[in-house]
Amino acid sequence: MIRRRIERWHDRGFTRTDLLAALTVTLLLALLQLSAANHDATQRDTAVCLSNLRRLNQAWLLYASDSRDFFPPNLDDGGRSNWVYGTEATVPDKTTILSLQALVDGRYSKLGPYSRDPTIYRCPADQTVIRAGSRTYFHNRSFSANHAVGTKRDGVSPVDGAWLDGNYTHIANKVWYTFSKLSDVVRPTPAQLWILIDEDGASINDGSFAVIMPQTQMIDWPATRHDMSATISYADGSAEIHRWRDQRTIVRNGNVNRIVQAGNEDIIWLQNSTTRRVTSN
Repeated sequence: MIRRRIERWHDRGFTRTDLLAALTVTLLLALLQLSAANHDATQRDTAVCLSNLRRLNQAWLLYASDSRDFFPPNLDDGGRSNWVYGTEATVPDKTTILSLQALVDGRYSKLGPYSRDPTIYRCPADQTVIRAGSRTYFHNRSFSANHAVGTKRDGVSPVDGAWLDGNYTHIANKVWYTFSKLSDVVRPTPAQLWILIDEDGASINDGSFAVIMPQTQMIDWPATRHDMSATISYADGSAEIHRWRDQRTIVRNGNVNRIVQAGNEDIIWLQNSTTRRVTSN
């Protein structure tokens, strides 16, 4: 009886239902493989981004070591002789098209001789582009530096951190600490003070990342492209993948306007890691 049933099953051949079932299984396997491949690619991009940021952070500290402990200039004007030259918000022209090489040219970017490799300024997951006529350009840089860290053009005076008060009128060390050299970093400690951050492509412009201290408000926006995370480096030489917790930290539809976000713990974390209020003690 069993043999007869088997023979009947063989006799009926491969039905349409069998074909659909086989196609469904094949499709599911393909989707699983694609998902795994995408996950692997995402993990690789994150690892490369973190490695790039570590190397840039090392360049910052090497610069300080060679400059009597002083950090490189970090003004928010995108001009020459900052730690990095150029602004990613500018449509490329004859000057900014060359900015890839300018990243490592000491005549333009103070950090250039220490970083050497222009490719480390960009996160591989950053697919932001600038369009100029019929041409499309990827950003050359994905990272920006703490607005409260660095020097002015003289390479000695601390930056004002003008946006720290929210009005672009802050003066160095009047209300909030700004840090011109490594030995200034006491509050917060070097392990708590961030130096470089992976910035959202719609937000990035000059090399300075501003944080407003008095209000829970974004002015520059961190990247969230690494599964709701960004890479961040610190004054002690360490770097990490920092995960954001508030969905309002995500840039939506390119909207990077100043927005008050009461209770956004990501902004509070950035504030605590950017600087501290000057005390009389």
